[in-house]
Amino acid sequence: MRFSKFLLVAVIALAVGCGEHEVSERVTPAGPPPVKAMLEGVATSGELGSGAQEIREAITKLQATDQAKGATLLADMNQLEKMTNPAQIKAKAKEMANKL
Repeated sequence: MRFSKFLLVAVIALAVGCGEHEVSERVTPAGPPPVKAMLEGVATSGELGSGAQEIREAITKLQATDQAKGATLLADMNQLEKMTNPAQIKAKAKEMANKL
């Protein structure tokens, strides 16, 4: 009788222990906003070119989560788009990237 109780408890314990296991997933924190990488690229090259629209869109997305930072960067972006001197473009883009 003892053996059958022991066997029953062992089978139940084994069945419970062998169920599906929940796999935990590591969540990596988000990297810097993609706009920072874009601005760093402009700061290196000194050329804004066709990437201006993409940078503006990224700043607009950022503004949805951080209103103050987004507004400041959009104002800076307006100034950056008017610049033609590569040295000024580099400096302004670096300044903007440092705000992120």
